[in-house]
Amino acid sequence: MVLFCFFNLTVVLKLLLLSLISTVAGNVIGQNYYLSFKAQGGSENIDSVQVTNVNLKITKTVLGNEILYLNDSTLHTIKQKPADKNFSAINPSSSIRKLNFRKGDLIKLVGFSGQNKTVVMTIPENDKIISFWFNQCMDVDGNSYAIMKIGNQLWMVENLRTTHYRNGDTIPNITNKYKWDTLKYGAYRNYYDDKKQVLKYGRLYNWYAVNDTGGLAPAGWRIPDVDDWTKMENTNVPGDKGNAMGSKLKEWALIPAGYCEPTSEFGSLGKKGYWWLSYDESLQKAWYCALNFHQSSVSLTNCDKHHGFSVRCVKDLPQNR
Repeated sequence: MVLFCFFNLTVVLKLLLLSLISTVAGNVIGQNYYLSFKAQGGSENIDSVQVTNVNLKITKTVLGNEILYLNDSTLHTIKQKPADKNFSAINPSSSIRKLNFRKGDLIKLVGFSGQNKTVVMTIPENDKIISFWFNQCMDVDGNSYAIMKIGNQLWMVENLRTTHYRNGDTIPNITNKYKWDTLKYGAYRNYYDDKKQVLKYGRLYNWYAVNDTGGLAPAGWRIPDVDDWTKMENTNVPGDKGNAMGSKLKEWALIPAGYCEPTSEFGSLGKKGYWWLSYDESLQKAWYCALNFHQSSVSLTNCDKHHGFSVRCVKDLPQNR
Protein backbone atom coordinates (compact mmCIF):
# COMPACT_ATOMS: atom_id res chain seq x y z
CA MET A 1 0.00 0.00 0.00
CA VAL A 2 2.85 2.37 0.88
CA LEU A 3 4.56 1.68 -2.46
CA PHE A 4 1.31 2.29 -4.31
CA CYS A 5 0.76 5.64 -2.58
CA PHE A 6 4.38 6.62 -3.25
CA PHE A 7 3.96 5.69 -6.92
CA ASN A 8 0.80 7.80 -7.19
CA LEU A 9 2.47 10.76 -5.46
CA THR A 10 5.40 10.55 -7.86
CA VAL A 11 3.05 10.57 -10.86
CA VAL A 12 1.15 13.54 -9.48
CA LEU A 13 4.35 15.51 -8.88
CA LYS A 14 5.56 14.77 -12.41
CA LEU A 15 2.26 15.92 -13.87
CA LEU A 16 2.38 19.12 -11.82
CA LEU A 17 5.97 19.75 -12.94
CA LEU A 18 5.06 19.22 -16.59
CA SER A 19 2.08 21.54 -16.21
CA LEU A 20 4.31 24.21 -14.64
CA ILE A 21 6.89 23.90 -17.42
CA SER A 22 4.17 24.13 -20.04
CA THR A 23 2.70 27.23 -18.41
CA VAL A 24 6.07 28.96 -18.14
CA ALA A 25 6.93 28.10 -21.73
CA GLY A 26 3.64 29.56 -22.88
CA ASN A 27 4.38 32.81 -21.04
CA VAL A 28 7.92 32.94 -22.38
CA ILE A 29 6.79 32.81 -25.97
CA GLY A 30 4.42 35.69 -25.34
CA GLN A 31 7.11 37.88 -23.77
CA ASN A 32 9.39 38.40 -26.76
CA TYR A 33 8.21 40.81 -29.47
CA TYR A 34 9.46 42.67 -32.51
CA LEU A 35 8.60 46.33 -33.15
CA SER A 36 9.03 48.08 -36.49
CA PHE A 37 8.27 51.73 -37.27
CA LYS A 38 6.49 53.77 -39.94
CA ALA A 39 5.62 57.44 -40.37
CA GLN A 40 2.20 58.99 -40.93
CA GLY A 41 0.85 62.53 -41.24
CA GLY A 42 3.20 65.24 -42.41
CA SER A 43 6.37 63.15 -42.81
CA GLU A 44 7.52 60.08 -44.71
CA ASN A 45 10.76 59.41 -42.86
CA ILE A 46 11.71 58.54 -39.28
CA ASP A 47 15.21 59.68 -38.35
CA SER A 48 15.39 57.90 -35.01
CA VAL A 49 13.28 56.49 -32.18
CA GLN A 50 14.01 56.88 -28.47
CA VAL A 51 12.58 53.84 -26.70
CA THR A 52 12.01 53.75 -22.94
CA ASN A 53 10.83 50.82 -20.85
CA VAL A 54 8.98 52.87 -18.23
CA ASN A 55 8.83 50.01 -15.71
CA LEU A 56 12.51 49.02 -15.96
CA LYS A 57 13.64 52.65 -16.43
CA ILE A 58 15.93 51.90 -19.35
CA THR A 59 16.24 53.85 -22.61
CA LYS A 60 17.74 53.06 -25.98
CA THR A 61 17.86 55.05 -29.24
CA VAL A 62 17.46 53.19 -32.53
CA LEU A 63 17.34 54.33 -36.15
CA GLY A 64 13.96 54.65 -37.79
CA ASN A 65 14.68 51.81 -40.23
CA GLU A 66 15.87 49.38 -37.56
CA ILE A 67 13.82 46.66 -35.89
CA LEU A 68 13.52 46.59 -32.10
CA TYR A 69 13.50 43.23 -30.35
CA LEU A 70 11.85 43.30 -26.91
CA ASN A 71 13.61 40.52 -25.05
CA ASP A 72 12.52 39.16 -21.68
CA SER A 73 15.48 40.03 -19.43
CA THR A 74 14.58 37.31 -16.88
CA LEU A 75 14.74 34.40 -19.33
CA HIS A 76 18.38 34.02 -20.31
CA THR A 77 18.06 30.51 -21.70
CA ILE A 78 15.54 31.41 -24.40
CA LYS A 79 17.01 32.06 -27.83
CA GLN A 80 15.87 34.99 -29.91
CA LYS A 81 12.90 33.95 -32.02
CA PRO A 82 13.07 34.54 -35.79
CA ALA A 83 11.64 37.81 -37.11
CA ASP A 84 8.16 37.70 -38.57
CA LYS A 85 8.03 37.72 -42.38
CA ASN A 86 6.07 40.98 -42.30
CA PHE A 87 9.01 42.77 -40.70
CA SER A 88 11.48 41.33 -43.17
CA ALA A 89 9.28 42.55 -46.02
CA ILE A 90 9.18 46.09 -44.61
CA ASN A 91 12.87 46.38 -43.82
CA PRO A 92 14.67 43.48 -45.53
CA SER A 93 18.15 44.82 -44.68
CA SER A 94 17.38 46.26 -41.25
CA SER A 95 19.57 45.53 -38.29
CA ILE A 96 17.88 44.33 -35.10
CA ARG A 97 18.38 46.13 -31.78
CA LYS A 98 17.49 44.59 -28.43
CA LEU A 99 15.81 46.09 -25.35
CA ASN A 100 15.09 44.29 -22.07
CA PHE A 101 11.38 43.76 -21.49
CA ARG A 102 8.91 41.90 -19.29
CA LYS A 103 5.39 41.01 -20.26
CA GLY A 104 3.07 43.89 -19.33
CA ASP A 105 5.78 46.58 -19.31
CA LEU A 106 4.80 50.03 -20.58
CA ILE A 107 6.91 51.11 -23.55
CA LYS A 108 7.23 54.80 -24.43
CA LEU A 109 8.55 55.60 -27.92
CA VAL A 110 9.56 59.06 -29.17
CA GLY A 111 9.93 59.27 -32.94
CA PHE A 112 11.98 62.07 -34.54
CA SER A 113 11.51 63.34 -38.09
CA GLY A 114 13.33 66.59 -38.77
CA GLN A 115 12.02 69.08 -36.19
CA ASN A 116 8.91 67.00 -35.52
CA LYS A 117 8.62 64.75 -32.45
CA THR A 118 5.85 62.26 -31.77
CA VAL A 119 5.25 60.10 -28.69
CA VAL A 120 3.62 56.66 -28.74
CA MET A 121 2.79 54.63 -25.62
CA THR A 122 2.03 50.92 -25.81
CA ILE A 123 2.04 47.72 -23.81
CA PRO A 124 3.04 45.19 -26.50
CA GLU A 125 1.17 41.92 -26.73
CA ASN A 126 2.54 40.76 -30.09
CA ASP A 127 4.84 41.76 -32.94
CA LYS A 128 3.59 45.08 -34.28
CA ILE A 129 4.32 48.08 -36.48
CA ILE A 130 4.39 51.35 -34.52
CA SER A 131 2.93 54.28 -36.47
CA PHE A 132 4.19 57.78 -35.64
CA TRP A 133 1.77 60.55 -36.60
CA PHE A 134 4.03 63.50 -37.40
CA ASN A 135 2.56 66.99 -37.49
CA GLN A 136 4.30 70.31 -37.01
CA CYS A 137 3.73 71.95 -33.64
CA MET A 138 5.94 75.03 -33.48
CA ASP A 139 5.35 78.40 -31.83
CA VAL A 140 6.48 81.76 -33.25
CA ASP A 141 9.61 81.65 -31.08
CA GLY A 142 10.69 78.53 -33.00
CA ASN A 143 10.09 76.08 -30.15
CA SER A 144 9.09 72.67 -31.54
CA TYR A 145 6.88 70.51 -29.29
CA ALA A 146 6.52 66.75 -29.04
CA ILE A 147 3.00 65.55 -29.77
CA MET A 148 0.97 62.39 -29.26
CA LYS A 149 -2.00 60.95 -31.15
CA ILE A 150 -4.73 60.09 -28.66
CA GLY A 151 -7.94 58.83 -30.20
CA ASN A 152 -8.84 61.24 -33.00
CA GLN A 153 -6.79 64.13 -31.66
CA LEU A 154 -3.17 65.26 -31.46
CA TRP A 155 -1.95 66.54 -28.09
CA MET A 156 1.18 68.41 -27.10
CA VAL A 157 3.19 66.41 -24.57
CA GLU A 158 5.26 69.38 -23.49
CA ASN A 159 4.14 72.53 -21.70
CA LEU A 160 3.98 75.68 -23.79
CA ARG A 161 6.97 78.03 -23.45
CA THR A 162 6.40 80.77 -26.04
CA THR A 163 7.07 84.43 -25.20
CA HIS A 164 5.02 85.75 -28.13
CA TYR A 165 1.45 85.43 -29.29
CA ARG A 166 0.76 83.83 -32.64
CA ASN A 167 0.42 87.28 -34.26
CA GLY A 168 3.93 88.18 -33.10
CA ASP A 169 3.01 90.44 -30.16
CA THR A 170 5.20 90.06 -27.08
CA ILE A 171 3.78 88.42 -23.96
CA PRO A 172 5.03 90.46 -20.98
CA ASN A 173 7.14 88.66 -18.41
CA ILE A 174 5.95 90.20 -15.13
CA THR A 175 8.18 89.43 -12.16
CA ASN A 176 6.97 92.24 -9.88
CA LYS A 177 4.99 90.39 -7.22
CA TYR A 178 2.97 93.50 -6.37
CA LYS A 179 1.87 93.91 -9.97
CA TRP A 180 1.07 90.27 -10.92
CA ASP A 181 -2.39 90.13 -9.28
CA THR A 182 -3.46 93.53 -10.66
CA LEU A 183 -3.04 92.66 -14.36
CA LYS A 184 -5.91 92.76 -16.82
CA TYR A 185 -3.80 91.60 -19.75
CA GLY A 186 -1.83 88.49 -20.65
CA ALA A 187 1.50 87.77 -18.99
CA TYR A 188 3.74 84.88 -17.95
CA ARG A 189 6.13 83.85 -15.21
CA ASN A 190 8.92 81.29 -15.13
CA TYR A 191 8.84 79.06 -12.09
CA TYR A 192 10.69 80.97 -9.34
CA ASP A 193 11.36 83.50 -12.17
CA ASP A 194 14.23 81.19 -13.16
CA LYS A 195 14.83 80.65 -16.90
CA LYS A 196 16.62 77.37 -16.16
CA GLN A 197 13.23 75.78 -15.39
CA VAL A 198 11.67 76.64 -18.76
CA LEU A 199 12.98 73.85 -21.00
CA LYS A 200 11.67 71.09 -18.75
CA TYR A 201 8.57 72.69 -17.23
CA GLY A 202 7.51 75.37 -19.72
CA ARG A 203 6.14 78.74 -18.62
CA LEU A 204 3.23 79.70 -16.34
CA TYR A 205 0.62 81.96 -17.97
CA ASN A 206 -2.27 83.91 -16.48
CA TRP A 207 -5.67 83.30 -18.06
CA TYR A 208 -5.63 86.67 -19.83
CA ALA A 209 -2.84 85.29 -22.04
CA VAL A 210 -4.95 82.22 -22.82
CA ASN A 211 -7.82 84.47 -23.94
CA ASP A 212 -5.78 87.08 -25.82
CA THR A 213 -6.92 87.74 -29.39
CA GLY A 214 -3.32 87.50 -30.57
CA GLY A 215 -3.54 83.73 -30.08
CA LEU A 216 -1.50 81.79 -27.55
CA ALA A 217 -1.56 78.37 -29.24
CA PRO A 218 0.78 77.55 -32.17
CA ALA A 219 -0.70 77.90 -35.66
CA GLY A 220 -3.24 75.15 -36.34
CA TRP A 221 -3.57 74.30 -32.65
CA ARG A 222 -5.94 75.46 -29.91
CA ILE A 223 -6.40 75.60 -26.15
CA PRO A 224 -8.41 72.51 -25.05
CA ASP A 225 -11.81 72.55 -23.37
CA VAL A 226 -13.23 70.08 -20.85
CA ASP A 227 -14.59 67.82 -23.62
CA ASP A 228 -11.07 67.47 -25.04
CA TRP A 229 -9.68 66.42 -21.66
CA THR A 230 -12.52 63.95 -21.14
CA LYS A 231 -11.92 62.33 -24.54
CA MET A 232 -8.22 62.09 -23.85
CA GLU A 233 -8.66 60.56 -20.39
CA ASN A 234 -11.12 57.94 -21.63
CA THR A 235 -9.07 56.76 -24.62
CA ASN A 236 -7.62 53.29 -24.05
CA VAL A 237 -3.89 52.73 -23.90
CA PRO A 238 -2.95 50.19 -26.62
CA GLY A 239 -2.43 46.78 -25.02
CA ASP A 240 -3.48 47.89 -21.54
CA LYS A 241 -6.52 45.61 -21.22
CA GLY A 242 -9.07 48.38 -21.43
CA ASN A 243 -7.42 50.81 -19.01
CA ALA A 244 -7.98 54.41 -20.04
CA MET A 245 -5.34 57.04 -20.75
CA GLY A 246 -6.32 58.84 -17.55
CA SER A 247 -4.50 56.15 -15.55
CA LYS A 248 -1.27 56.79 -17.51
CA LEU A 249 -1.22 60.60 -17.65
CA LYS A 250 1.98 61.05 -15.67
CA GLU A 251 3.83 58.47 -17.80
CA TRP A 252 3.12 60.29 -21.06
CA ALA A 253 4.53 63.52 -19.72
CA LEU A 254 1.83 65.66 -18.22
CA ILE A 255 4.73 67.48 -16.61
CA PRO A 256 3.79 68.73 -13.11
CA ALA A 257 5.06 72.31 -13.35
CA GLY A 258 3.28 73.61 -10.25
CA TYR A 259 1.68 77.05 -10.12
CA CYS A 260 2.12 80.71 -9.35
CA GLU A 261 -0.42 82.22 -6.96
CA PRO A 262 -1.90 85.69 -7.55
CA THR A 263 0.25 86.67 -4.55
CA SER A 264 3.31 85.52 -6.56
CA GLU A 265 3.99 82.50 -4.36
CA PHE A 266 5.16 79.40 -6.27
CA GLY A 267 4.38 75.82 -5.31
CA SER A 268 3.96 72.10 -6.19
CA LEU A 269 6.77 71.88 -8.73
CA GLY A 270 7.21 68.19 -9.60
CA LYS A 271 4.15 67.24 -7.54
CA LYS A 272 1.09 68.73 -9.22
CA GLY A 273 0.25 70.14 -12.62
CA TYR A 274 -2.34 72.77 -13.57
CA TRP A 275 -3.50 73.51 -17.13
CA TRP A 276 -5.81 76.29 -18.27
CA LEU A 277 -8.95 75.49 -20.25
CA SER A 278 -10.28 77.68 -23.04
CA TYR A 279 -13.20 79.32 -21.23
CA ASP A 280 -13.89 81.34 -18.11
CA GLU A 281 -16.46 81.06 -15.34
CA SER A 282 -16.92 84.78 -14.60
CA LEU A 283 -15.11 88.09 -14.87
CA GLN A 284 -12.79 86.98 -12.07
CA LYS A 285 -12.49 83.20 -12.53
CA ALA A 286 -11.60 80.69 -15.27
CA TRP A 287 -11.56 76.89 -15.56
CA TYR A 288 -8.53 74.62 -15.37
CA CYS A 289 -7.56 70.95 -15.01
CA ALA A 290 -5.34 69.77 -12.18
CA LEU A 291 -3.31 66.56 -11.90
CA ASN A 292 -1.97 65.16 -8.65
CA PHE A 293 1.16 63.40 -9.88
CA HIS A 294 1.09 60.81 -7.08
CA GLN A 295 -2.47 59.75 -7.85
CA SER A 296 -2.79 60.21 -11.65
CA SER A 297 -6.22 61.71 -11.04
CA VAL A 298 -7.47 64.77 -12.92
CA SER A 299 -9.89 67.27 -11.40
CA LEU A 300 -11.74 70.17 -13.01
CA THR A 301 -12.39 73.43 -11.17
CA ASN A 302 -12.07 77.21 -11.47
CA CYS A 303 -10.00 79.89 -9.80
CA ASP A 304 -8.78 83.48 -10.02
CA LYS A 305 -7.53 84.40 -13.50
CA HIS A 306 -4.34 85.82 -12.00
CA HIS A 307 -2.98 82.34 -11.25
CA GLY A 308 -0.03 81.24 -13.34
CA PHE A 309 -0.68 77.82 -14.86
CA SER A 310 0.75 75.66 -17.64
CA VAL A 311 -0.79 75.40 -21.11
CA ARG A 312 -1.15 72.36 -23.39
CA CYS A 313 -2.66 72.55 -26.87
CA VAL A 314 -4.71 70.13 -28.96
CA LYS A 315 -5.54 69.59 -32.64
CA ASP A 316 -8.42 67.64 -34.16
CA LEU A 317 -7.83 65.09 -36.89
CA PRO A 318 -10.29 64.41 -39.71
CA GLN A 319 -12.95 61.91 -38.61
CA ASN A 320 -11.85 59.26 -41.10
CA ARG A 321 -8.33 58.98 -39.62
